[in-house]
Amino acid sequence: MEERELGLWTPLIGFDVTKEDRGAKEYLDNIGMKVNSIGLFVYNADIINYHEEGMPTEKKFPADYCNYYGSPWNDLRMRQDWTNYDLRILSTELKKHGVETYMSVMGNHLSPERDDDFTPQIGMFGYPVKQDFVMEHRELALESTKERGYIHLLKRFKDGTSFGDYFIKKALACISDYNMTGLHLADAIFPHSIQVQHGDFSDDLFGRFVEHTHIQPPQELMYSLRDERSPGVGARAAYVWGQHREEYLNFLADEWELFFTKLCKTFHEHGKKVMVNNAWTMAPFESFYRFAVDYKALERAGVDKICVEDQATILYLSEPGSRYKINELMAAPYFIRAYAPKIKTLAINYAKDSSEEGSVINHCPMANEREIYMLTSPLYISEKGVERATEGFYVCLADSVSKEEWSWLKKRYEIAYREKEKRTLSATLVFSDRMVRNFLPEYIATRRYSAHKIVSDLSSFGGKMGAVVRTENLEYAKGLLFVPNIDLLSDEELEKIKNYPDGVIYTSVCSKKPLFEKEDIYFEDPFEGKKEYRMCVGGFHLKKFDRAEIESILEKAEAPAYTFGASDSVSDCEYWMNDLVYRPVSEGIMKACARLLFLASQDVISTEAGNLVTLYELENGMIRLVSENDMMNHYKTFKVYVNGKKIKKIVNGNDFPVLPLKLVMPGDLVRSNVGQEEQLKAAIGFVIKLPPGGCSFVDLELE
Repeated sequence: MEERELGLWTPLIGFDVTKEDRGAKEYLDNIGMKVNSIGLFVYNADIINYHEEGMPTEKKFPADYCNYYGSPWNDLRMRQDWTNYDLRILSTELKKHGVETYMSVMGNHLSPERDDDFTPQIGMFGYPVKQDFVMEHRELALESTKERGYIHLLKRFKDGTSFGDYFIKKALACISDYNMTGLHLADAIFPHSIQVQHGDFSDDLFGRFVEHTHIQPPQELMYSLRDERSPGVGARAAYVWGQHREEYLNFLADEWELFFTKLCKTFHEHGKKVMVNNAWTMAPFESFYRFAVDYKALERAGVDKICVEDQATILYLSEPGSRYKINELMAAPYFIRAYAPKIKTLAINYAKDSSEEGSVINHCPMANEREIYMLTSPLYISEKGVERATEGFYVCLADSVSKEEWSWLKKRYEIAYREKEKRTLSATLVFSDRMVRNFLPEYIATRRYSAHKIVSDLSSFGGKMGAVVRTENLEYAKGLLFVPNIDLLSDEELEKIKNYPDGVIYTSVCSKKPLFEKEDIYFEDPFEGKKEYRMCVGGFHLKKFDRAEIESILEKAEAPAYTFGASDSVSDCEYWMNDLVYRPVSEGIMKACARLLFLASQDVISTEAGNLVTLYELENGMIRLVSENDMMNHYKTFKVYVNGKKIKKIVNGNDFPVLPLKLVMPGDLVRSNVGQEEQLKAAIGFVIKLPPGGCSFVDLELE
């Protein structure tokens, strides 16, 4: 089995403070797998802000240090009282077992809107929280059109000194005194939970932005927000987002890069590491547009690890009436890996959370299994060869997972990593850094689909990506390439695509479509009148494919259910869980492109359009089919045909179904596989049956 990193996100309630080693050995024994790292989730950043260097005295922790949000118990025990000395002992004991430890913190929310309100604070889930530092330093609280709340690492104290510099110094002392490996910054401290369009537009950050860009806003916007003449934070937000959106996003992204450059330099000089979460499940462009978080900037700054919040199932289960964003979130990790390959990419495997009262491992286990398999399958291609795009898991949360539940997870991890993938037989996504910041003015002007949006939609219709490659590494790729928004590429990148020896399928907008010598197929969205908005799809150097099938899909295409005019008349979404606003494209165009990707990428198997199958060649020579079921409430059964080849062996990698996969015989008859070799060779295919919301691995040996 391949090596992979296993990281755990664990509040202190996961350990037993009454034990001499504070429960370190008992906790690790319960897991039954090698653990590489643990984010000790003390939640409250005040543990850093108030840290006394050297820890001269023992101090009792408040409730929310001892368990996330201060909730009183989890599945296994009541919340215990911890001290700073207990935490140091725990970290030291875990290190003895070869486990890296990280101080993991989030951002506290400041509920009062008035500077003179010092009422006791209540956290998000109804439990008291201690957040003295932001109460004492209101000037550091994010000020937005939504609320005045979370502490902001980019802001300054009243005396003009940098809070970020203060935090870095305190964080290093804190991590060193607790004998930890590094720092883990997560939700609401980085990244913020409030989108850039809503804030921060405080006197501090707005003033620095004006000074940095030399813009000249209306005079009334320059009055302090505490001045009665000020029209308020909303007026600043409307002005900046309406007239200087691109400049403000670039300004904030650059400020974050400066902060992390200082943080990483300081930490690395002392042998410490820095780990962050990605921005609220976001892939690279959406992260930049919503939160001014640029993963490439974090890579340049020296961030060591990124934990990708890809928990599609728990988000879907937690929001009645919401859309299941499984395809978007399963694609986010390999987009991030391609954009910032020097940062170790870990996929968050959401298991359960007692405080937020969710448990995918218990309430939707087959969807949990699907996430595990989908997060580990895609490949990253570089000059170093072919490897998995995600480099391990970060289990969320790992404090109350029972021994039996760990055993269940261990089995799925073993299935996921059991055989090494040699290459993909499905399409390979081509990624360029120009698909992020260079795309920003395009998106603002047209609201056209981002590369991630295109790939996610195609994935939902059966146009799967098995790998990702950066443009500078195209010489190491084989098979069919898919290039979304090809017009964004530089001349040099485009020349590489034109000279690629195998097939290429691309999307663009008609007004910016590059010219190619000869194309094997080309079609446009017939329902969009303007060329600068109209999506087109083309392909060249393609193998044989059923053109009639593509044409049939296009003939049935229907206009989108809605449309809109100029982009500046369209409001942005209010909250990160709402879909980013895109100009609609005919679903028929996306279905035709998805089917083209499947047909042109391989000739090993055939199956009906819309079935979700990704193909890989394994190191052992077998062909792996990764099949998915988007229906959460129903089983899915479909036939797979081997194209003129004889089947020597079929291996079902899952527990389900228990019986051997049924065979499809000549005449399209379905028969039980009774194990006779001649029957297997005579078969023209087999039947895949998937549990609700599930996924399977089927490995084929063909003659």
